[in-house]
Amino acid sequence: MKTSSLILSALALLLPSQTACADPDKPAPRVQLAILLDTSGSMEGLINQARTQLWKIVNEFNTARRGGLTPELEVALYEYGNDSLNKENQWVRQICPLTR
Repeated sequence: MKTSSLILSALALLLPSQTACADPDKPAPRVQLAILLDTSGSMEGLINQARTQLWKIVNEFNTARRGGLTPELEVALYEYGNDSLNKENQWVRQICPLTR
């Protein structure tokens, strides 16, 4: 159940930032994907399974086409749910900013 929630959370954060055209002179469309990982103790046994599923999602987006063009994929990674996080950061920490 948690893995499903994790995957749905990651997909819900998919934000296409511009529309694609078939014109090859136009820049490739950009897709930004933010992945939010539950790093609490309850996920301890599921982290490897979640990692595998998330890589499948990223790889699927990496081979996607939009308007005949390959989108420029940017991925960010966030975590929540562990004791090292604090209220000042809304209990969420960015592990990796959007990267290509």
